Amino acid sequence: MFTFDFRGEKTASSSHSGGDNPADDVSQRISPAEVCPEIDWNGLSTTVLVNGTKMTVVDSLKIVDHLKIVGTGKMSIVQAESGHSDLLPGVYEGGMKIWESTFDLGELLFRKLGESLKGKTILDLGCGSGILGIIALKQGCASVHFQDYNRDVIVYFTIPNVQLNGDELLPKSQFWSGDWKSYENVDDSQFDVIITSETIYNPQSYQKLHDVIRKKLKPGGSAYLAGKSYYFGVGGSIKGFMDFVVRENVLQAVSLWSNDEGVKREIIVLKHRLEQPS
Repeated sequence: MFTFDFRGEKTASSSHSGGDNPADDVSQRISPAEVCPEIDWNGLSTTVLVNGTKMTVVDSLKIVDHLKIVGTGKMSIVQAESGHSDLLPGVYEGGMKIWESTFDLGELLFRKLGESLKGKTILDLGCGSGILGIIALKQGCASVHFQDYNRDVIVYFTIPNVQLNGDELLPKSQFWSGDWKSYENVDDSQFDVIITSETIYNPQSYQKLHDVIRKKLKPGGSAYLAGKSYYFGVGGSIKGFMDFVVRENVLQAVSLWSNDEGVKREIIVLKHRLEQPS
């Protein structure tokens, strides 16, 4: 059974819905130059397979150990990983882990959407590792905006992962941290395709997730969302989010794929209403 590991007595709330420190919620564009050049990222990396394709990523345990050694143990990602916690409510929401649904959506990008991504603008929302955006870049998309709430995740996980998979990918990439509401209003940019996985685990985040997709998705664009059918211990679910979309009556959602083996997972596609999902 899949559960989130909550530590402490605080009530869980999605960090994308706003944390305890309002300053952390403000969207900030992060430059790759902010990544520590003295870190041997290759030495801290490992490989993962997505649809049979090897991808190089930072090993989260190795980078956390490194940060402890160099004296940055108070960082949120160090505190969370050291405590074996998936969530520090309002601070860290599992961005250093690669969850099952990321591989599901990655396989869809390889198998069904590869050619259709060429020349498209992509938003990897709640990107974490950035694997989905990296796949889109490898498939020839025009650009990817990588967005995650936690700045440390972007600096110590997302950007290094993009670099590890090819320096030529960086000029086509932008990196943003902060709350979804703040990011929604940071500029007028819209995207042909939005990709997001494991972002519907908490019903408290549905409104902001819905709204950022609504505002950032171009007319005629598609948003692909992958997640578990139900998140034990938190209460989010694919059905719950789809029901929320119906009530809002702005987007429409259609199921694309489901897996009944082990923990049930699904992929849905969202489009603006009056447009046919595909």
